[in-house]
Amino acid sequence: MPEHAAPEPGFTVNDPRVHNLIQGQEVQLHMHQPVQAAVHSFADGPLLVGRIPNAAPARIARYGLIAAEGPTVLTGLTGAGKTEVAAEHARRQWNAGELDLLVWADAATREGIAAAFAAAAAAVRGDDPADEEAAAVRFLTWLDRPNAPRWLVVLDGVTDPGHLAGLWPPETSRGQTILTTQIRSTAIDGHRVHLGPFTSDWSATYLEWRLGAGSRALDGAAELAAALGHLPRALALAAAHLLDRPGTTCRGYLASLPDAGAPVTAAIHPVIAAAASDDLPRLASSVLELACRLDPAGIPLALFTSDRALRTFADVSSGRSDTPPTRADVEDALAALHRLSLVDIDGDAVSVHPLVQRAAGEILEARGREATIRIAGYIFHDIWPGEDDPRMPLFIANVERMLANTDGSLFADGFAAKVLFDAVRHIGTTRPIGDAVAYAERFAAACETHLGADHADTMDALAWVDHWRARTGETFAEDE
Repeated sequence: MPEHAAPEPGFTVNDPRVHNLIQGQEVQLHMHQPVQAAVHSFADGPLLVGRIPNAAPARIARYGLIAAEGPTVLTGLTGAGKTEVAAEHARRQWNAGELDLLVWADAATREGIAAAFAAAAAAVRGDDPADEEAAAVRFLTWLDRPNAPRWLVVLDGVTDPGHLAGLWPPETSRGQTILTTQIRSTAIDGHRVHLGPFTSDWSATYLEWRLGAGSRALDGAAELAAALGHLPRALALAAAHLLDRPGTTCRGYLASLPDAGAPVTAAIHPVIAAAASDDLPRLASSVLELACRLDPAGIPLALFTSDRALRTFADVSSGRSDTPPTRADVEDALAALHRLSLVDIDGDAVSVHPLVQRAAGEILEARGREATIRIAGYIFHDIWPGEDDPRMPLFIANVERMLANTDGSLFADGFAAKVLFDAVRHIGTTRPIGDAVAYAERFAAACETHLGADHADTMDALAWVDHWRARTGETFAEDE
């Protein structure tokens, strides 16, 4: 370059040693200043980081579930409406102008949480989001200021409380955190709300509101809601389907689509798979398999911890451990299922949502349905309660479920079938006599179908029909 020539833009290296190293070629080093990221000015309006999910195609808003201040933790089974409740609250605050900053994070992984916070840090502070963890921590520190904007952080779909280590938003008067998860864990602090299914009245109100009062489409609405276990998301999907197909009724939809709950059960499958993983007690899937064959409204807790149950679980898991399970092991397995919202434990009873039962039946295959029902028959007979035991209605309801579900193999095993006689002897002492007659008639008909009209068990079952009918003043048709 001539000495009098104006220098080119940039910085030119003219040291001969450098020229020798690069074979005499001239190199220009251009020094660029980093571009400063644009920082959002809250004077210009509020900021949304992420996206509030669209409202469910058909929903009933449930208000008053979010705490007025402090974190709220929404738990519940897939399809219970956790995300919808959080989104409804967020959208209502956003539309009312009550927020300056709303961050909606897909919180299934720690990486997803950190990425959302890093994006927020870039927007409000101009931070480089390349180091997401560092940027996320700086953002949370920024939130924890007395002059911070009014904020709401929603952590949607947390799958592991450990993902929140070091990433939990601050508790301040300027903002609030809402977390949705299937996991019920004391490691997640806050106002806890467990979302269960709708009641039958809520389901009816919902379908009537969505499909129209007096609509022909409501024919069979109660049956459809019951088949879907009153889960809000399952009902929403069904209502959307019906609205897209004028002329279709709830009854017709259910009849033509036996797997009406399939979209929800498919979403439950990964949670059930997690119950069989190394991260949870190894008995969890075996316990769930037993529970999914019985009465969803309530199963005696003693069924799972009886001596025969422990021996059965030892047989199922024999390839995985040399140590037979203990009662404490089974209690740990039930606790794990409870944390995942796959079962509910209330006192002496374990309940399982019908769609969880269906989903479990679709993917669990350790011993098969009939073998599991026979095992339950053995255990129930072993632990059958005394006459005045308050759990008696729970036992009888489960035996009724077994009778409805068996394809006959329960009758092939004389010992397992004893529990059916246990129920027929006691049902009239805990339920109306009409219920006792109905059960005895179903029992006798099943005996005749599977054992024959002349079998001793069939004759005994018919005697119980006679016994309970006599209590109502009825007589056998043959005697009239």
